[in-house]
Amino acid sequence: MRQTRVLHVDDDAALLDLAAAFLDQHGLSVTTAESAAEGLRLLETESFDCVVSDYQMPEMDGLEFLQEVRTRSPDLPFVLFTGEGSEEIASDAIAAGVTDYLRKERGTPQFEVLANRVERAVAERRTEHRLDANERMLRALVEDLPGLVYRTRVEDDRTESLEGRVESLTGFPPDRFTDGEMTWRDLVHEDDTEWVTEAVGDALEAAEPFELRYRIRTGTGEIRQVSNYGRGVPLDDPTAVEGFIVPAGETVDEQSRLRALHDSTRELVGARSVAAVARATADATREVLGYPITGVRICDTAREVLVPLATTDETQNHLGERPVYDVTDDATEGGADGYPALAFRTGEPVYVQDTRTDGRATSPAEPVRSALYYPLGSHGTLSIGALSPDAFSETDRQLAAVLAGNAGVALDRAVRESDLEAERDRLAALFENIPDPTVRVRYDGDEPVVEAVNPAFEETFGYEEARLLGQSLDQFIVPPSDRAAAAEYNDRILEGEGLHGEVRRVTADGLRDFILHVVPYRRGVVVGEDEDATVGYAIYTDITERKERERELERQNERLEEFAGVVSHDLRNPLNVAEGRLELARETGADEHFDAVERSHERMRGLIEGLLELARQGRRLGETGAVSLGDAAEVAWGSVEGAGAELVLDGPLPTVVADRDRLSQLLENLLSNAVEHGSTSHDAGDTLTVTVGALADGDGFYVADDGVGIRFEDRDQVFDSGFTTADGGTGFGLAIVRSIAEAHGWTVSVTESDDGGARFEFTGVERAD
Repeated sequence: MRQTRVLHVDDDAALLDLAAAFLDQHGLSVTTAESAAEGLRLLETESFDCVVSDYQMPEMDGLEFLQEVRTRSPDLPFVLFTGEGSEEIASDAIAAGVTDYLRKERGTPQFEVLANRVERAVAERRTEHRLDANERMLRALVEDLPGLVYRTRVEDDRTESLEGRVESLTGFPPDRFTDGEMTWRDLVHEDDTEWVTEAVGDALEAAEPFELRYRIRTGTGEIRQVSNYGRGVPLDDPTAVEGFIVPAGETVDEQSRLRALHDSTRELVGARSVAAVARATADATREVLGYPITGVRICDTAREVLVPLATTDETQNHLGERPVYDVTDDATEGGADGYPALAFRTGEPVYVQDTRTDGRATSPAEPVRSALYYPLGSHGTLSIGALSPDAFSETDRQLAAVLAGNAGVALDRAVRESDLEAERDRLAALFENIPDPTVRVRYDGDEPVVEAVNPAFEETFGYEEARLLGQSLDQFIVPPSDRAAAAEYNDRILEGEGLHGEVRRVTADGLRDFILHVVPYRRGVVVGEDEDATVGYAIYTDITERKERERELERQNERLEEFAGVVSHDLRNPLNVAEGRLELARETGADEHFDAVERSHERMRGLIEGLLELARQGRRLGETGAVSLGDAAEVAWGSVEGAGAELVLDGPLPTVVADRDRLSQLLENLLSNAVEHGSTSHDAGDTLTVTVGALADGDGFYVADDGVGIRFEDRDQVFDSGFTTADGGTGFGLAIVRSIAEAHGWTVSVTESDDGGARFEFTGVERAD
């Protein structure tokens, strides 16, 4: 099999070697040159399928090199592979006729892209060459026709194209028809016009071809009989009619074969797999040429052999099972059975006039006496055999060449579609089995619209795919506080930028933390009526537990700092007092100094107990579940000592998700704090009221009292360890409250109640009801 030959020009020798190594893995044969001048010398002496060139090179840059190449080979694919990228350079390159433009990037994936660009450019050039050859073949066949080939519009009967022996048949030059001065209907004999018009109309309506014989009046006044073979295009909803017209009574064999070729080409276009194209090609060969011994072989690239894929019954009857042929360069070329491999390797058709006398045939394939072999692009070969020598006319060979060219183009498309289908299947399997929640979206304006979600997404976020399809993803999973950030992400994705960052999203289990990885899969694709859609994948990796550990570590660090502050300051003061009083007691023997030492010890004992309690409450939560806030408040109230106080539960209280014991401790500390400080602000006999209620927005709850309240200037530090305004207080009660709240993921704040007392509000509380 002939390799694609690439000339790579760059003044960086190391990059040339690296690129050649990667391109070789794609089956590309690379020749390198370190200057444009050296590249031009190689182009003079060797044949290449594609040129890859750097832009910034000494003496002659990439665009100047391109201009020199174009003077020698106007259609040779030329890929500009450059590290000097700018819109100006890209514009100049396109204007100069560059085939493709690719910027150098870091890493080896760029060579994968380069190989794909080279293969695509070469494939497109080969396809264009085959189509050009087919066009030349068809034109030669049309020139040999005794009549003409036409295409007219259904709407107004205007002639779109007219070729062949137009003037000899009609007496008018072709441009009289193509310029719109007259139509074919103007030539039809007046006695035949009505029925011919009806017959053509009936055939178009029935989506069938037609064959009509009628009279025309030529430019010289002569009345001639003609045969018209035509059909609508497209057949099911025609906008045009095309066909052949020949003098009646003259041979129509060539026209019939051309019509058959035309029909078979449409079948090839409709074939969607390699096997279907091979079958249609074998059938068309039998119908178009009338030679039933025919077969199509497709190259198995892994084994480098030609494998029979489609043969006719006649081939099986005359020749039996067809063998597999080696297509490597050192394969044997001799023998008629070796000709398919020869045609495939060289890319040129092989004609054997007589298998018994042809010098290349070492083992004639009896009973075949003559044969044609055509390469089908880079995919395989078409073999046609006859039982007599020199059986194929020039027209036979031209028709077969056109058919083989069309089959090669059809195989190109079938392979591309097969590759795309395989890629879609791989992506679909990967998409379904990714363990992380994954969603495919397309952008409608600046909104990410859901096209598909995988099972992990459904399980994590709690939405079935059918509920999300066609809807904005952000409306379902982005919390209100993150809408602005999500909009910024969307803008960046629409610019083609990938994303990787931490986000919070609403799931079936509440707010959770994720690593969001967004990959814009393609831009400029056609989705429905949108011809410039952006499509991409978003993958959510759950890091909630990790973030909780990080937050817990932060809380522990904060508590350590608090402990250090208490130990270094709050404990040191009473310790210093005790040491000083003890020294005085030794000197004076006065009992009052021992009493002061005892008070200092009591103070230190209280501080130590507070520190231990804060440490215990700062541990991670135990098991959480649904806890009635009202029940927890009543249990906590039962542990509060003090008379002259009343607990009020304001309305129906919610059931929240919490650690029951820790929530009770939080409420007990708040209620005790309210009773302790509130008792100093009420006259004897007055009742202190402590209220527990739900916040108006449903986001949490509050505990309020009508006591003395907390001064505004103290509110920022009221939760700090050791802060207290009460004589003998340790300052740990509210610090413990904050620690428990933060362990639940809640936020606590203090303000003034409606009655002038203290009001503690807890937000971010997850409800269980």
